[in-house]
Amino acid sequence: MISKDKQSIEVEVVRENETLLTILRNKLLKDPKVVFSTYVLGHPLLENPRIFVKVKAGKPQTALKRAS
Repeated sequence: MISKDKQSIEVEVVRENETLLTILRNKLLKDPKVVFSTYVLGHPLLENPRIFVKVKAGKPQTALKRAS
C-alpha cells in the first residue's frame, strides 16, 4: 500500500500487468460507491504498477476487495 485515507487508497500491484489492472478498474467503475478508479504503469523495469480507488461511501479497501 502506498497511501490511504478515509475515501481513497493507492496500492502497488506486484508482478501483474495491464491486463489485470484494466479488468479490475472496469469492475471498480461499475460499483455505485466508487467515484474514481485508475491505474498507473510507470516504467516497466523500474516500477510496479499502482491502482488508485476513491469512494463516496464505505471503505476504499472494501471496494477493491469486492472488485477482485
